[in-house]
Amino acid sequence: MKHTPLIVRILGGALLVAVAAVSLIHPMYTRGECACILASAQRGKPYILGTAGPDSYDCSGLALDAYGRFGCELVHSAQFIGYDDSYATVEDPSDLRPGDLIFFDTVSDKDRCDHVGLWLGMNRFVHASSSEEVVMISELDEKWQGRYSWGKHILEPYAFTAANEIDAAAREWVRACIARFAPAEEETA
Repeated sequence: MKHTPLIVRILGGALLVAVAAVSLIHPMYTRGECACILASAQRGKPYILGTAGPDSYDCSGLALDAYGRFGCELVHSAQFIGYDDSYATVEDPSDLRPGDLIFFDTVSDKDRCDHVGLWLGMNRFVHASSSEEVVMISELDEKWQGRYSWGKHILEPYAFTAANEIDAAAREWVRACIARFAPAEEETA
């Protein structure tokens, strides 16, 4: 397997990490962590309903793009993905793994699955927000916890290398980057 170097760029004070070639994956990260890196690199791009990149996204389009790079085909609909029983459902947010999809009830209707984001860990998720009109990172705070419906394990959690101590160091580096350079954006009510 070829090793893909990660490109690290500083843009507007935020560290963005992107995989250099979408067909190759860095061997030190799990596929879920790579999906998080790819989705987080879209931060600041505009929200436009019905789009899936590369210049703009809606919430399910962001998930579709990040997972599609791993050959995982998702439907361009938060509702359809959220109710798809072929993926394991995660009722408790404390059981989410980086890269899991996280679903929310954001509209007053019978459907509990109106919005989707990618769980980053450390109580944060990346999503294309229709209210903020941008791809952003948010905290799973009281507002979002009250809207949490469930999560879905989409990708298997295995890493691309057998050296577990390297994997642990790589995961810690990703977490440190997210914590230091990608804080949750302030949201308006």
